[in-house]
Amino acid sequence: MKKYLKIWYLNTANAVMADVSKRVSAVFLLLGKSVRIVLFGSFLFILLSGKKQIAGYSLTQAMVFYLTFNLIDTLSQLLLRGTYYFRALVLKGDLDYILAHPINPLFSVLFAHTDFLDFIMFWPILAALVYSLTLLPAISLSGVFLFLILIVNGLMLAAGFHIFVLALAITTYEVDNALMIYRDLSSLGRVPVDLYREPVRFLITFVLPVGIMVTFPVKALIGLLNPSVIVVSVAVSVLFFGLSLYVWNRALSLYSSASS
Repeated sequence: MKKYLKIWYLNTANAVMADVSKRVSAVFLLLGKSVRIVLFGSFLFILLSGKKQIAGYSLTQAMVFYLTFNLIDTLSQLLLRGTYYFRALVLKGDLDYILAHPINPLFSVLFAHTDFLDFIMFWPILAALVYSLTLLPAISLSGVFLFLILIVNGLMLAAGFHIFVLALAITTYEVDNALMIYRDLSSLGRVPVDLYREPVRFLITFVLPVGIMVTFPVKALIGLLNPSVIVVSVAVSVLFFGLSLYVWNRALSLYSSASS
């Protein structure tokens, strides 16, 4: 574990130096991320400000859902940014060198780059989320504990999605479109999945488990998720992550290297 933490630290340091060297681009990217989050949050506030509830949720609860989505999305982009650089490794044959290293290749490609801009964005999102949580009435310690557990559960699902994309890059050389599809699907979790009609609600909850990733943590926090559903959601996440690892190992076994 110490060795892998050191490798991640070195990768992060290199990524930060690369981002800092492009200051103007970094500022504009940071502004773009901030404007996108603020605009949709403002839209949500305007949409709900004239109503007491929507789909059974108050304005404060809806904002917690939205901020939780942004927290999970930002953390996954922060930690798993290496996925966006993987296609070039396959096309140039640099994956051969990674496979020859005495470390896990999945770790090498998944955590190859840490997005410093998302690290900056993480803190105001976290502060806004904590402030919104203080506005919710009667939050129990057990609810907060389940909220944190399901946040980790959501990050595991996000990691599974990214691993599937990595496997796809080996077999089809496709990354960008697959990542955009993932981003579009995950953006459905900006609002509670209860707002969607069946069968879309079931589809994005259990088949493409965006609801488990984003909506379930907040529902557990406010006491709207029974224990059996929590157990099922964790089981789905573990199975999904395990399946992604199997697909990755299978794709890796089909990789014929640049030399061939």
